Amino acid sequence: MVYATDKRTLLLNEIEKKREAQVASIQFRRKVLEHQRQKTYQDEYERVLNNMVVHQVPGLRGYGGRHKKRLNHLKAVAKKSLEGAQHPINKPKNQFY
Repeated sequence: MVYATDKRTLLLNEIEKKREAQVASIQFRRKVLEHQRQKTYQDEYERVLNNMVVHQVPGLRGYGGRHKKRLNHLKAVAKKSLEGAQHPINKPKNQFY
């Protein structure tokens, strides 16, 4: 950090400090959102798993295996989330596919 003797340098230093605080705030927010997304996938996985246990596995035949497909999908998505893969919702604005 440069110690300032004139107003311009003081102002530039203040702007730099504000920018660093802003970057730290954005990084914290992203971390919180990623943790929230992981927790949501884990909770939904546990809900589907508990639903399968309560209704017992033979009842899945009446649903055409939708529970199993959903469970496998949640496993894959949760694994990607824990590995740090980006969720499709969070793509940059200029990236459509």
